[in-house]
Amino acid sequence: MKFLANTLLALVLGACATAVTARTLVVGQVAELSGLANADENALGARLWFDHASVQGPHRYVVKALDDQRDPKQTVLQTRKLVEEDKVVALFGYRSTPSLSAVAPLLEELQIPLVGPYNGSESVRTKGGNWMFFLRATYQDEISRLVEHVRVTGIRNVAIVHQQDPFGTEQSKAFATTLEAAGIKPANIYSYDRKTLDTKDVIQGLTDTRPQAVLMACTSQACASIIKKIRETNEKMMFLTLSNAVNDELLQSIAKVGRGVLMSQVMPFPWNSNVAIVKEFDRLNKAAKVKVPVSHAALEGFASAKLLTIAATKAGPQADASRIAEVLRTTGPIDLGGIVYSPMTKGGRYVDLTMVSRDGRLIR
Repeated sequence: MKFLANTLLALVLGACATAVTARTLVVGQVAELSGLANADENALGARLWFDHASVQGPHRYVVKALDDQRDPKQTVLQTRKLVEEDKVVALFGYRSTPSLSAVAPLLEELQIPLVGPYNGSESVRTKGGNWMFFLRATYQDEISRLVEHVRVTGIRNVAIVHQQDPFGTEQSKAFATTLEAAGIKPANIYSYDRKTLDTKDVIQGLTDTRPQAVLMACTSQACASIIKKIRETNEKMMFLTLSNAVNDELLQSIAKVGRGVLMSQVMPFPWNSNVAIVKEFDRLNKAAKVKVPVSHAALEGFASAKLLTIAATKAGPQADASRIAEVLRTTGPIDLGGIVYSPMTKGGRYVDLTMVSRDGRLIR
């Protein structure tokens, strides 16, 4: 599912009597908005909350969003523009390990907080220092949960698949280390070029060696192409993916052959209305003129935007970059309704597992 990135450009959210006197805060986003379905879903989920928060006060929110097309150099250039020219009070909605690694030193220089990055890299958290504030769990948290599932099912022949970039390399090493700690030696490790998305060698390797399970650190498109091709001849091979690959595009692509594919998630199940933030998302989405796709990615955008507005409210009438950052460094834990932000752990620790059902749906 694709949405135009320009729906987020300079979007003034909220229109009510109390908003007339509210102070407007500009929030900046740089992300691969034209390339990834889950980036769109993140952004639309965030917009749903910013719209609500603008009506409720005490601030109105304008989101200035720029597409870096996953080029770290553009991430840096556009971030500087947002801070120096557009005078944003916070950055929001960034993703991609290379892009976040590139922009991390700039945050300190510009003294600007980056709230709720859609990334679980340990290296990025270290580089982000005191200006990057995470809500989601780490990839290591996700990997530990996936490997534990492999261990308790008795599987011992496990392969690793990863893309050739900083994200893929880091997670491949983490998969291997976590497997070995669980008493499982990785059988084979396969990789593909992130730029070309050519997975032929990976598919051939898995076809030849036939591991029982495959741990995957890849994008949704690459994961889908591998799973679909292998399932043509091997219905029993188990695939386990990290949350970064999970979106509506992936689910639709593997719906007919994806039964049993396991996925780690860093947000509650978005159809479980017993969770407070899911119920809130559902209520606001039903009332919205433009409906947001129901997904983990959209819920994460919604929750991260909520965290930012709570910090801005706590920062007071004169909320600015330094005040918002100080709130996020010192206030917590902040319960968003089933998802908890804590400055002590530099983010959250929530991890859940979902699976593709017989009819192609996502289930718990």
